[in-house]
Amino acid sequence: MLGDGASWIRAGLEYLPAQTIFILDKYHLEKYIQTATVHAPGLKVLKVLIHRGIKSLNKQAVLAYLHEALWRANEEPRRKQVIEASRYIERNWDGIENGVKHPGVGCSAEGHVSHILAARLSNRPMAWSLQGAENMAAMRVAVANGESIRKQYLATQASLLFSVEIKEAVQEKLKRLTNRKLLGVENINNIPVLRGGHNLTRVALKHLIEHNAVI
Repeated sequence: MLGDGASWIRAGLEYLPAQTIFILDKYHLEKYIQTATVHAPGLKVLKVLIHRGIKSLNKQAVLAYLHEALWRANEEPRRKQVIEASRYIERNWDGIENGVKHPGVGCSAEGHVSHILAARLSNRPMAWSLQGAENMAAMRVAVANGESIRKQYLATQASLLFSVEIKEAVQEKLKRLTNRKLLGVENINNIPVLRGGHNLTRVALKHLIEHNAVI
């Protein structure tokens, strides 16, 4: 089971088979390492050493390198970021260790969501309709897969035109039903009193019919 280490994800272990293990998603691990080592050029070396420490499952070495990154951070916001990264790695070390022991297990969902979808749809304040978000997501995926945007766009428009055609067909059917109902008014002429002769009842009914008072 892969995830970012959140408690609700780890809680899934209680419901999955006993042999299930938790593996910390590499995307989140790398994000915290990058945040902890980005504030000074010299920390690039520390980043490499942190990765080596993780690969060799040397938890103490990794925490020591992060402590050095904390010592080199001059600004309080940076210090907080390093401390948060250190706590995150220490808290999820079991998931990191499981990931090293099972290198073939992984998931790219988080990276795809961040770079393919969120980068265009939600990283900055934006407003989307449901249909607009679905269309944009489909086009972003098409580009990532090396497909033609033109083909994707035309396919989207074809589905929209199909919906319009169905709507127009339904409206036409309803219109015919309405006309048929109105044509039914003619059946009122089957009333015997209206077939012939002259009397006040026939005159009154004909006037009501002419003014659509009787349907």
